This record gives sequence, structure tokens and C-alpha cells, in this order.
Amino acid sequence: MLKPGGEGSAYGLSMTQGTPSRGSRIGRVLVRLFAGLTAAVVVVYLGVNAAAWVAARGKKADAQRQLTQALATALPLAHAHADRVRRDLGEPERSWISQECGVSTRDAGWMVQAYQTGCRLVAVAMYAVPDLPTARARVASASAETVGPAAPDPAATGCVTLTASLGDALAGVAGREQVEATFVPARAADDVWCGSYLAGYEGQARSAVTGTWSPLDPARPWLVVKREFDLGTHDVGCMRWSVLFCTAPSGLPVFGRLPAGAARDLTPEPSPASS
Repeated sequence: MLKPGGEGSAYGLSMTQGTPSRGSRIGRVLVRLFAGLTAAVVVVYLGVNAAAWVAARGKKADAQRQLTQALATALPLAHAHADRVRRDLGEPERSWISQECGVSTRDAGWMVQAYQTGCRLVAVAMYAVPDLPTARARVASASAETVGPAAPDPAATGCVTLTASLGDALAGVAGREQVEATFVPARAADDVWCGSYLAGYEGQARSAVTGTWSPLDPARPWLVVKREFDLGTHDVGCMRWSVLFCTAPSGLPVFGRLPAGAARDLTPEPSPASS
């Protein structure tokens, strides 16, 4: 007879404790299934983003190639425009030519389908003038090729567009351009002043070709002649962080590379596309 507490009872207890229950077996199976599913999701996620990273890198390189080609075409036109402005209006107080680039999105409804990088070449000349009549007379002495045709019914106060040939310069298509001449009055204390953005924002991603960007002095009136050459806008893909949503690839915006010897005064910043 087996006595309670003897070897037999102890052996019997160990056998009972070592036999897993049906519930525990199902639990272990579910844990393994969950771990396997999680691992599969992670692998797919990393694979999709690795493919997206490779694709974005290729698209950025292609965008830079096309922007570089457009830049090589636009640069002689920008330099010729700057020379005409000096011939017709005299030496400006401040002037520069720069490549300005930015990032936008291509959307479907409220969802981002792809990020885009685009650039334009901007030639700016700024003249200090005492008043609006002086600015009008100065612009009237220039050819329409230099400043564009007269703007229809320009405003009599505030920032006044004197001439403009706007077209579709900002349509994201390389080769399109626009020119305008604008009178910018001195800034009033409560004024939403167009001079804050007319010549470009301080934080704008830009690469200098000639001269140095500088903001308008708000204490005095200005005549600003600006010509913009669209260099194009290009898809660079997106990096997905969920099934529906994605974020911008790194290294944006992409700049076109300047031809050798094109930067007269400043060396342009390295293009983020190489990162």
C-alpha cells in the first residue's frame, strides 16, 4: 500500500503537475501564433520601407538630374535678364540670382500619395525710391522685355504691381517664367507688409548663384523687379509608417547642380540629394 506522503504519493503528484492542461496548451499556441504574426508584420513593414527608401533615392537622383538640366538652360536667361535690368534701370542697390527649392505633396483626397520636390531660379533687383510716382516713371523707362507689360488697374496704395507677365510660371513645369515690377512702400506700424515675402523668406531653402539674399529695409520705399524661371517639380515617393499614411523621404528639397563656373560670388550649398 502506498502511504500518504511516501514516494508513491510524491511521484503521483509530480505526474499530475507535469501534465499540461488543455487551456495552457491552447494559450501557448496562441502566443506562438501572435509572435509569428508580429514578426511577419515587422518583416513586411521593413521590407516595404526598404523598397521605398531605394525607390526614393532613385527618384531624388532623377529629380536632381532633371533640375540640373533645367538650371543649365535657365541660368543664361537669368543673367541676360539681370544685364537688361541694369541697362534699363541702372545699378540696383541690392541684387542676386538664387535657386529656391521647396517640398509639396501630391494628394488623393486627404491622403498623401507622394512627396514632391521643386525649384525655381529667381533673379531679383531692388531699387530705393522716394515714392510711387518715381517708381512708375522708372519702370516706364524700361522695355517690356525687361519688366513685363503694364499691370491692369494697379492699386493706388500699399504694395503696387506696376508690371507683370505672370503666365504659368509656378505650374511646376520647367521652362515657364514670369516677371513683375512692384512698388513696396515703407512699412506702417499695423501693416501686413508685402515686403516681408516679396523678395523671399529668410528661411527659404536657397542656393546662391550671384550676390547675397537680403530682406527689404522696411523703413524706406522700394522698387523690386523679380523674374522667376520654373525648373520643374518632381515626385520623390514617400516613406510609409502605416498602411494609409506616409512621411517625406530624407534629404529634401533637392537642388539642381550648378554648371562649373556658374556661381560668381558664392558657392552654392551642397545638394541634400547626395545624403
